[in-house]
Amino acid sequence: MRTAFKFTVLLWLMAFSQAPSYAFTVSQADRELSLNQDISYWEDKTGKATLPSVSAAVNAGEFVAVPSGSDVLNLGFTQSANWIRVTLNRAPTIAENWVLEIPYLGINQIDLYTPGQPPLLNGSLIPVENRPVYSRFYAFPLRLTTQPTTYYLRVKSTYPISLPIRLVEQRHFYELQTWENLFQFLYFGGLISLLIYNLMLFIMIRDDKYVIYSLFTLLTGLAIFAGNGYASIYLWSDSPHWDAIAQPVLMSLAGGVGVLFSTRFLKTRRFLPKTHRALQVLIGLFTALAVLIGLSLNLPIPQPPLFQVLFLISLLTPILVSAACIRNIRYNIRSARFFLAAWGILCLGVLVAAARVFNLIPSNPLTLYAFQISSGLEMLLFSLALAYRFQSERAKRENAQNALISSQEATVRALQLSEDRLEKAVGARTEKLQQLLLSEQQMVEQYVRFGAMIAHEFRNPLNTIAAQASILEMEPETTVEKTHKRTSVIRSAVHRLTTLFDQWLESDRIRTVDNQLNLQPIRMEPWLNQLVESCRTYHDQHMITALRCPSDLTIIADDHLLQIAVINLIDNAAKYSAPGSRISVGATQVDRFLGICIRDHGCGISKAQIETVLQPYQRADQASSGVPGTGLGLAFVNRIVELHQGRIDIDSELGEGSSITLWLPISTPVVERV
Repeated sequence: MRTAFKFTVLLWLMAFSQAPSYAFTVSQADRELSLNQDISYWEDKTGKATLPSVSAAVNAGEFVAVPSGSDVLNLGFTQSANWIRVTLNRAPTIAENWVLEIPYLGINQIDLYTPGQPPLLNGSLIPVENRPVYSRFYAFPLRLTTQPTTYYLRVKSTYPISLPIRLVEQRHFYELQTWENLFQFLYFGGLISLLIYNLMLFIMIRDDKYVIYSLFTLLTGLAIFAGNGYASIYLWSDSPHWDAIAQPVLMSLAGGVGVLFSTRFLKTRRFLPKTHRALQVLIGLFTALAVLIGLSLNLPIPQPPLFQVLFLISLLTPILVSAACIRNIRYNIRSARFFLAAWGILCLGVLVAAARVFNLIPSNPLTLYAFQISSGLEMLLFSLALAYRFQSERAKRENAQNALISSQEATVRALQLSEDRLEKAVGARTEKLQQLLLSEQQMVEQYVRFGAMIAHEFRNPLNTIAAQASILEMEPETTVEKTHKRTSVIRSAVHRLTTLFDQWLESDRIRTVDNQLNLQPIRMEPWLNQLVESCRTYHDQHMITALRCPSDLTIIADDHLLQIAVINLIDNAAKYSAPGSRISVGATQVDRFLGICIRDHGCGISKAQIETVLQPYQRADQASSGVPGTGLGLAFVNRIVELHQGRIDIDSELGEGSSITLWLPISTPVVERV
């Protein structure tokens, strides 16, 4: 045992007593200098080498010098332990106390071996307060002498290894820490400003794109905050193992949210369905990587392959999103230009960072912080793109509102012209009928009132059509369901206009002496169901139901006039009933007559007025209060029923609603010459 101990001590002394092939001397003018051109390294593939093994490697010439022109020793992804060798001394006139700093995070283990002293342990798995120097990076205190001293660093990590090694005079080291912290906090202050700005935009306009972008900004900022070592000091100082994987987990989540934001901003689901599916796959991969890397803390999941996949996906994502931006520009979406510039800058930063990780380009401070620089510019351009999109959408909304107002004004002018023409026509007709009886003149005057009311009724369906068309234009993402809903309302309004116009024309036609019914067989069950369905779309605030009737029930009647009669009764039921109340429509057969019954739960009609409401221009007192109308609807229906040799039964109670039944002969009626 003693012999083995003496042999080990001898090898230790040999390792640190080897005369260096080259010793770097710190001169009088030096306060901060890079050591990457003055070091050599050796790869321990077993990961079990001790100082005697290192000494043997030195004697065998296995240590390799860093390539000239490289400011950073980049070892990339490696499972090996790597030993770094550097020999230092100082001029007699300069300070003794220095700091050996590695300003790069993501190294699990980095230990310093100094002759005659125990090793100093450092790395991401060591809490900040237990490190040799309290710093966000890995630093070691050195006391240089005028004699050359050889130092060894043992480095091992599951993350890509980059070693920008520098030597800083102790007092100057703390000065640099102050300035670096200032610049970093200015950067993070800018990110916080962007985050608050976009949250305020969301509060104002309620567009979820701003929430998604704010989440992307938060996750990216936290990832960079962790990658720069501040999170291990200020956020989770007691969780070094989490800190070791915090940056890749947060970057994975930020990548997924960033792609989600891109799909919403570029509307890929609508314009680029194939690209949209590819981007959804990327979102799933980013999410799965975040989960797997997080689980690797407690499960035996190898981390290096996950990190490599993350870098590869990070290379692919900006390229794919940039291609989607170019496709969007072809659709003349101007805000996509800002988006393309942002992703282009981020793409360049990711490419530089990934190429440095895989040792394809030299490592230097610019390539080392390429992602942080590009992400800051990218998020600034994203904000500009969102602001431009907000301005464009607001301009579109204003244009749509102006177009709607112009359409309404044009409609009013057209209706006014129509009223003027109608009044002129009625005036000319009045002149011809001046020799007729006073009662006939009064009827003509009431006809003018009826026409004016019909013209007034035209406004509601026209406004409905204009409003639904404007909503279709304004909606950023129009689905088939939404389009069907809007077009159904438009079709219902058009049908309403047609019915009103037909009623206007037919009110005159059925009074002429030459009137003839256009008789045809009507299967009552499908006819009634279709009619109720069209009325249900227009009166969507009422529950209009079609009651079951015999499936083989058929009547010979004028289809057009019968539709007008039933629609009038359903319109009256909806007009004089409270919203949400039920209106039922059914058909039944009694002897050789078909009865079509419309039942509502409205204000009802008094017994004294049931007979008079079938006369022209007569309205029930309780119905006319606050409800527009001419008093011609029921009279019109009654005339149609009389032409079919039928009758109307009214069963009504005040406050209980009304039940109106049209009784029509099932066989061919005798057409009356009026």
